[in-house]
Amino acid sequence: MKPATQPPSPDQSRKRDTRHYRWNAFFPEQDTFHILRSKFTRSKSSPYHDQDYYDIFFVEEGKGVHEVNGHRHRIERGDFSVVTPEDSHRIGAMSSEEITILNVGIPKAVARHAFERYGSTFDWFKPGKDFRPIHRFEDEEVDRLSAMADDLAQQPRIAAPIDYFLLSISKMMPAFSDDIAHAPKWLIEAMETFRREHLLIEGVDAIVRLSGKTPAHVSRSMRHYFNKTPTDYVNEIRLRHVSFQLLMGTRKIEEIAAESGFNNLPHFFKLFRDRYGEPPLRYRKNHSDRTLGVEA
Repeated sequence: MKPATQPPSPDQSRKRDTRHYRWNAFFPEQDTFHILRSKFTRSKSSPYHDQDYYDIFFVEEGKGVHEVNGHRHRIERGDFSVVTPEDSHRIGAMSSEEITILNVGIPKAVARHAFERYGSTFDWFKPGKDFRPIHRFEDEEVDRLSAMADDLAQQPRIAAPIDYFLLSISKMMPAFSDDIAHAPKWLIEAMETFRREHLLIEGVDAIVRLSGKTPAHVSRSMRHYFNKTPTDYVNEIRLRHVSFQLLMGTRKIEEIAAESGFNNLPHFFKLFRDRYGEPPLRYRKNHSDRTLGVEA
């Protein structure tokens, strides 16, 4: 007597129905990115698929569900995520709403270049094992991202535009991630406002002012929740600004340091070398060559 045939499990069905997207099947091999704006409804979702390239996407409008590696997550306007070549996923809207997604695909070689050349600047580009939205941007930041993406869509598919786009996103990202869920709202808002409004000259005093707490309370809280001092955090944001300006222009290093809040140049040079492994001038020469698509 033959044993009864068991129906396939949901995971088995999903694997069987997964589509496989390959960069070379859709885009010229030499292209450094593709960009697409899509609208989905509950009855019209993206097919479950994997791909051999990276996807970064953010929700421009609406609410929906992102299913990735068998897990379902609600997403809404401002949610920004990275999907890796190891992931399988799809996106659909919730109920009768539409959801508008802006998607930028990036070949593995371009992502590898970003990891190798820009180091910790691209920590946001490496999602953890368990998926979660990397960041939820504020409304004004979503509008800025949309404008950046519209500009990117008009650019040639070479290294400079996508590098500029990714570096611009890096400037918008917070300098913290995993501990944010446990930190008090007042501290997160103070740190985010400092970063978003570029209060680099005011420095630690700005965070204290925005928090409404005493300097000692702010310092204790940042050490407890983020294992860093307010000065550490301020210097991270300042150095991120410096590194971006070094790659995007030819202004004097001293001028960039001053506008970033560094009044002591020897101290600035030490902090920069400690973070990026080389002095600012060498960093500009080595990395701007790559950003512009020139072999060093």
